[in-house]
Amino acid sequence: MKEYIEIEGVIRYDPPRHGMKKNTNYWCILELPEDLIKYYQYFVKTDLHIPIADPSWGAHVSIVRGETPPNHGVWKKYDGKKVKIKYYPYIHVKKDPKKEGLYCFIDFEVPFFHKIRRELGLECKYTFHFTIGRTHYD
Repeated sequence: MKEYIEIEGVIRYDPPRHGMKKNTNYWCILELPEDLIKYYQYFVKTDLHIPIADPSWGAHVSIVRGETPPNHGVWKKYDGKKVKIKYYPYIHVKKDPKKEGLYCFIDFEVPFFHKIRRELGLECKYTFHFTIGRTHYD
């Protein structure tokens, strides 16, 4: 039987994205406690022997990723809302799709995040995850 972990985060719209060169508008994230990433980085570094760097924007889950919503009237509807997620602590290690190196993350499903996207008129094509780190950053 799988043991799931529950953690709470806060929904934020258009958070500061320092260093991001494009698509800086229309981001919606679930901000998570920063020590969550540090905890899983320990296991990636010591057990898997993968030297990873911190995620560029801290511990978070991207719900909307710079996509202009057709239903702009509900943008920021859930700003500041606390949301609990449950995840199974399996660390995925995959080839980074954007750069050379590896990408470590934990994925999960939250029907509420799909609801937010539907209300905004956006497709619900993503599997949600939080990034633990990558082996290469510019």
